[in-house]
Amino acid sequence: MTHDEFVELVVDRWDEARARGVAIDPREICRADPELAKIAEAHPQLLDRVEDEISELTVGGNMVELARIALRTAVASPLPSREATRLAVGTKVTIENTYAVQEVTADGGQGVVYRMHNLDLKSSVSAKLLDVDPTHLEFDGVTAAAQFNHPGIPFVVGCGETEDGQPIYLMRLIEGQDFSESLRANRHDLRRHLYDFISVCNTAHFAHERGAVHCDIKPRNIRVGENGGEVVLLDWDTAVSMDSRFRAPREYFTRGTPGYAPPELLGEASPKPSRKVDVYSLGAVLYQILIGEKPRSAEHNGAALRSVRKGLRPLASIVSKAMQPDPTDRYDTAYEVAEEVTRWLESREVRAHRYRPTERVWAAIKRPTTMSKIMLTAASLLFLGMVAALWVVRSQNQHLEAAERDGLRVSARLCADYVGRQFQDRWTFLEHAAGRIVSDDALLHDLTAAATDYDTLYQSRLQDWIRDDTLSRIEAPRAASCFVLNKDGIQIAKLTRNDPMSKEPTLGRDFHDRSYFQGDDGEPITTFSVSSAYKSKSTNKTRIAFSIPIRRDGEFLGVIGMSANVRGDVRFLPPWLRDDDIVTVVDVKRTDDDVGGREGAFLVHPSYTRALEEGKPEPSPLFESPAYLDRYRALGGRRYNQLQNASESGRPLPFLENYEKAYFDEVRQEPYRMVFEPVIVEYAGTLLDTGLVVKIQRK
Repeated sequence: MTHDEFVELVVDRWDEARARGVAIDPREICRADPELAKIAEAHPQLLDRVEDEISELTVGGNMVELARIALRTAVASPLPSREATRLAVGTKVTIENTYAVQEVTADGGQGVVYRMHNLDLKSSVSAKLLDVDPTHLEFDGVTAAAQFNHPGIPFVVGCGETEDGQPIYLMRLIEGQDFSESLRANRHDLRRHLYDFISVCNTAHFAHERGAVHCDIKPRNIRVGENGGEVVLLDWDTAVSMDSRFRAPREYFTRGTPGYAPPELLGEASPKPSRKVDVYSLGAVLYQILIGEKPRSAEHNGAALRSVRKGLRPLASIVSKAMQPDPTDRYDTAYEVAEEVTRWLESREVRAHRYRPTERVWAAIKRPTTMSKIMLTAASLLFLGMVAALWVVRSQNQHLEAAERDGLRVSARLCADYVGRQFQDRWTFLEHAAGRIVSDDALLHDLTAAATDYDTLYQSRLQDWIRDDTLSRIEAPRAASCFVLNKDGIQIAKLTRNDPMSKEPTLGRDFHDRSYFQGDDGEPITTFSVSSAYKSKSTNKTRIAFSIPIRRDGEFLGVIGMSANVRGDVRFLPPWLRDDDIVTVVDVKRTDDDVGGREGAFLVHPSYTRALEEGKPEPSPLFESPAYLDRYRALGGRRYNQLQNASESGRPLPFLENYEKAYFDEVRQEPYRMVFEPVIVEYAGTLLDTGLVVKIQRK
């Protein structure tokens, strides 16, 4: 551990104690941790640095605020002390399934986070034991987050109480590291951190549009998946409502973390929750990405931002605008922050930055506009003569091409990650449901029984369970249906979303040849899976299915899955795409005979989107040119290997050779610049090439 990391860790733990209303000496924090104690004894001057950092965090009357928070916590939280209720390793908690505590993974402002093992399903989840009973608060951020269907918000798989009555909720476990650790481990990979930051902005914007403000966005509350691509904003129990759809805003809420919280949260007044609270915090996170340290005083921050090198000044301007003391001077939305960072990544002008003449010249070199070409060519002719002008034009065109290529690659990678995170939430939903089946003797009996006749299946306990229990949660990971197949591929239970009391005519039918039951080798699936596209017999809509095997003590018992309409249930298009982007998603696997029986079917295409918006029937399927399919597959294999190597080595992902300057669109009969990115998903420590490719075209 470096000296800087020691100081940051001690200050972070002091911050966490402060958020709980506990005043603690930094020396006590060190004495409680053998590694910290050893460093503090060998280098006592580091404690002076810690105290300096804390003094900067507590300027402006924040110690008064600390006392107020302690008082509010005591009133709003009639529960026992945290130490008195801390769960020991091995403690068992039963919430539908039985879970055993494996370790403490975080000790935050609202409670302790544990890694727990599902003893029935043999898998792990993340569990948070709350200090504050949510029934004593006017707004329950956990419940609100559970209603959100977004890949950047942790999927809540269950909630309940411990034997002592302590409220606890379970979430999908996200293997990886928090963002502060990622920043330390990959200090020089700015673009990688900016991709992750854009994902956090989009998650915050999604919550804002649904009436919730997080109020404590900081690197420690951002989780980055092991293999990249998965970025999740944690700790929604700190959220407050700015919308009556949940409940009226509560007076009590955690006042953020010094350095990341805006001035209006740290004053004496009780401010009205606003999305601009999170905009400020996002600016503070971007500050840490850019400067390499957490924000301090306004004077210190301003000096640090002014010192960045020339190429990063537009990013410093974004930070400055987002962190304005007056909320009216900040960006209006988190989406605008994401858009500004995306503009910088794509070598376009950042709106918040006041460009100098020299900066505008270089921006013109990189920016693909006709006027820029004219201006630069004329200037070159005037000062350098014809020969030099030709060289400049050639150099400029190379810059233009590189900027356009890298901008497209950034957008395609972010779009593929966006799709993959939605897949992860569906597998989490199914994993929890599978655990419920194997832990219930009656459900397990129906799964393993030999009955295949329709009447017996329709009246079974398993059919009642999937209709009654699953119906209340099926809207979270939006799906058209949920189903259970036994070990022979016979459908023995099913729920249709739009008609939960349907007679389900497919009960008892054999689906063993479907790609959601068997893998490429013809054997039942052994891990999480996404099927090739197929046509629903009842609705005539194109669907894909997500599935996982049901196992008990290693024995394969069947498959549980959910189907989703490709047009409507799965959001393939993120909100931050440029208006002139043409986005398609190609399935490079062989599709079902009803979808055309060909490889390369478009699952997403502008013509499909138009038909859906106009309420027209689903159009006939369109297909990618066969000449591109082998290239898509080869690049998918290369990206898969890159992700594996990145996970092992910690090195950033390089760009693929996935750009084409003159791609001919056979539907529009026009050439485009085009880039494509395979959708490769990490779940439960395993990578899966989904066989889908995101493709973005620009004029």
